Amino acid sequence: MGEEAEDAAAISGDAVVIQVLAAAQRFAAWYVEFLSCDVTPEGDDESESAAGRDHVAARVQHAVFDLIAAVHAMNRHYSGSDARMVTASPGKGRRVTPEPVH
Repeated sequence: MGEEAEDAAAISGDAVVIQVLAAAQRFAAWYVEFLSCDVTPEGDDESESAAGRDHVAARVQHAVFDLIAAVHAMNRHYSGSDARMVTASPGKGRRVTPEPVH
């Protein structure tokens, strides 16, 4: 019960950024599942194992597309006329310019 309250406090903020983070989390979870598909327990049917790998690979692909879409949405959201680009110049540190982020 206490963990739920901590999670709720941890995800408050900009909805666009939260969507990107959620998409990244889904991608990471499916990618870990994809990496673990190569480890097949002994006695498993090869055709079931291949079907499972195909399903997980498709889910990873969808998670990648979702993540790309979320990042594009974030870029569109923050690329308005008031968007500023932070650049780092050698020896000068960071500076903020009124140019849109590309």
